[in-house]
Amino acid sequence: MRRSLLLSVATLMAITAGAQGLEYAYDNATMTAKVTYRMKQLGDGTWERIKGGYHGDIVIPEQVSGYTVTGVGELAFDQCYEVSSVKFPNTMKAIEERAFCGCKILKEVIIPASVDTIYNNAFDGCEALEKVVFEDGENLLKLGVGSSSAESGMFSFQPVKSVYIGRPYRYPKQKDWGWYIYYDLSAFGRCETLEEVTFGPHVKEIQPCEFILTPALKTVTINGTITTLATKAFYKCGSLKSINLPEGLSTIGVRAFEYCKSLENIEFPPTLTLIDEFAFGSCEGLQKLVIPASVGSLSLASFTACTSVKEVTLEDSPYELTLPYGSDGGSDGFFTRMPLEKAYIGRPYSHPETGWGGYRTGAFTRCANLKEVRFGNYVTKILNGDFMELHKLQTVVLPKSLESIGEFGFTACENLSAITCLATTPPVCSNYVFSNTDKQTCMLYVPGESIDSYKTANVWKEFFNIEDGIHSVTTDAVFKDGNFYDLQGRKVNSPTIGKGLYINNGKKIIVR
Repeated sequence: MRRSLLLSVATLMAITAGAQGLEYAYDNATMTAKVTYRMKQLGDGTWERIKGGYHGDIVIPEQVSGYTVTGVGELAFDQCYEVSSVKFPNTMKAIEERAFCGCKILKEVIIPASVDTIYNNAFDGCEALEKVVFEDGENLLKLGVGSSSAESGMFSFQPVKSVYIGRPYRYPKQKDWGWYIYYDLSAFGRCETLEEVTFGPHVKEIQPCEFILTPALKTVTINGTITTLATKAFYKCGSLKSINLPEGLSTIGVRAFEYCKSLENIEFPPTLTLIDEFAFGSCEGLQKLVIPASVGSLSLASFTACTSVKEVTLEDSPYELTLPYGSDGGSDGFFTRMPLEKAYIGRPYSHPETGWGGYRTGAFTRCANLKEVRFGNYVTKILNGDFMELHKLQTVVLPKSLESIGEFGFTACENLSAITCLATTPPVCSNYVFSNTDKQTCMLYVPGESIDSYKTANVWKEFFNIEDGIHSVTTDAVFKDGNFYDLQGRKVNSPTIGKGLYINNGKKIIVR
């Protein structure tokens, strides 16, 4: 950084006063000018910068003496403690190092779309700065770093509460201080006061670590067509409760929302294809997951330690979803550690059949609280051991498309009380599919025309109670007589009932 406080007379000849008493440095070759600091002449004939030479409301013009104003020079408003506001012209291109450093009562900064570079430490020490706006534009804005520490971003240690980002931007990915290289730099990371962020229509990507460790962040609004949420974009934003993910988003990066413990609901767009490793790890407030059909694979531990998720839906799709191990080395399935109570599986999927040490790793194996599992009509097979050791499982609804159930499919589900299989041809069962299920008390509901087939089919024939009476409903059922009950005999009090198995006037009703 240039820190010259004494200027020669030759240099001074390029600096003169302009409108509003602002000093300018002129470039005759380009006919441009930039705002610079005020100066005074010393007794020996040299010139010295006046610290805090400006005050009040600053309005920078587009033109001065026939020159276009395109910049704010290095140290121009440094230590101007009484500068209360600044308005930039739409001709502004650059804000140089420490340009507004120490402007202690400056509350708001609005950066016009014409600015393409803001250099290091430009707003360092602005102790009252609460609002930052990058106006809408398509051109790239390049940002420097902060100065309070090597790992700070442009606004990391300012008391910013509200941010509007209306254009694409970049900043250094690392900073080399000679003896150490700092990574995970970002413009607003570690800003402890930031509460609200809004993205405009021209932003396509949220940068890595952009809002890392912003504990007060509560609201994020995305108005554009963002395609990527990069690594650690919202890492440890402990107050973030919700975020709208726009259509067009395809990638959620590694640890993007990890440790966002207040995040309760998240709705994925139908364009999403990748949820990367640990993307939602330790999001303890999440209660429901709906994985869209567009997602081709879930990465390792992308939802690990989500200790409140009670319901998961894999949306209907003919395309296979790839699931990895769970979080415990491979002895767990992908959903094992979640406190799931309900699961809907609307598509075929695959996963490693055995983890480290030969453990079976069915996707839902050993889900301790899972009570209800339903399958959509794109599912043709249930994999080996997938629903093994579900000790609280009570209800299973199998689709009409089902052809086979793998070995140990539902073994050790001793509280299973009702199985509904919509397949007219009994699915082929491997060994130990329903081991430990009490087949004398567990009800098996099948299509009426297929009862005899089930009574002679391997494994199915072991059930004592095989009944018909199933009616498939393609949309949510709306009842008028109030005679809908769940399988526990409890009356449904809502006028509209959701997906599931019900009893109506003595008949079993599947609502799909």
